[in-house]
Amino acid sequence: MSSSKLNDFLQSSRRYDEDILGKKRPVTVVIGNESCDLDSAVSSITYAYFLSLESPPDCAVVPVINVLRKHYDVKTEVKYFLNHNNIEDNMLVFRDEIDLNALHSANRLELVLVDHHVLPADMSALSAAVTRVLDHRPRVDTCVTSSPHVQVDIRPVGSCVTLVGRHLDSKGLLSDRQVATLVYGTILLDTSNFSPITKKATDLDREVAALCETKAHVSNAKDLYDRLVAAKTDTSRLSTYSLLIKDMKKVHGIPLSVLTMSVKDFLERPDAEANIKEFCTEHEARVMLILGVIVTGGSQLRDLFIYPNTCQPLADKIEEHLKASTAPKLDLHMVENKFGGKIFKEINTYSTRKQVLPIVERAILSYDSETRTGS
Repeated sequence: MSSSKLNDFLQSSRRYDEDILGKKRPVTVVIGNESCDLDSAVSSITYAYFLSLESPPDCAVVPVINVLRKHYDVKTEVKYFLNHNNIEDNMLVFRDEIDLNALHSANRLELVLVDHHVLPADMSALSAAVTRVLDHRPRVDTCVTSSPHVQVDIRPVGSCVTLVGRHLDSKGLLSDRQVATLVYGTILLDTSNFSPITKKATDLDREVAALCETKAHVSNAKDLYDRLVAAKTDTSRLSTYSLLIKDMKKVHGIPLSVLTMSVKDFLERPDAEANIKEFCTEHEARVMLILGVIVTGGSQLRDLFIYPNTCQPLADKIEEHLKASTAPKLDLHMVENKFGGKIFKEINTYSTRKQVLPIVERAILSYDSETRTGS
């Protein structure tokens, strides 16, 4: 395995348990969102690398992959692309391998959020430790960016790593082939290879990708994109339960899992209902949402499942808000009842999860407010 400056940085940050905790050094942790997709993972690694060049010698910088180590194999495209670029699993720090609460209690933690700007409930106590935010999804009311000491860069680009790429370029880091390839491939995947159909790419995405293209020595962008899509959609070794956690985010405790297959096909699995119930129990979910996305020839087909679990009124409220949304307009049409939930076909295939989540959040807040008022 070839060495590189990025790999050397990762190896040093991996020794946090022996070095950082032992020497009581301040720690800057860079962490992506809990879905731990390729954008979050690469943004965490590359932005931490950038920050390490700016940080004083007595401050450690650690990129954290926001998933349990035992679940890393579920992140098929992340594992594939990092391994393909000489970043082995043993170079990485996973969520269950660093005690953020202990670091925060010792006043030694600076937390940097990439690819999200809202802390999940189990990390809410760390909000005072947040110092920087880079994100590309619509800003929501519960963001952690209201404090004046937080440096914020939230812009509607196709990929968060595009924002990271601007910082990397300022230090000349995009001239490194390994870094350029990681950034370039991630932008390709997030923008569907700059597809005019999905309309995810912005001028800034194209600008940063162009800076990377030559240094990454990618002769065929479509081939790289196709390999990443193949890795992401390779679920041949995954259990039904693993599919639910592969690409999942929560909003106020409500999980939204994204599948690289149709929801209708997923629910036909013989153990689908049992695994959905197990998942909801484990995550204490009142309601669960599952979004199916199929990419074919640059176009997308989507369907959505709203499963009420223990709270049918909340499921109804979420359905109401999704149907009423005009920005984006989802055009949901119910096609089938299944396991007590509803399957919807989504006509507007340009919408993304980061657009849907704020709608779901508003529905939850509305329902909880009405429930408290009425009690």
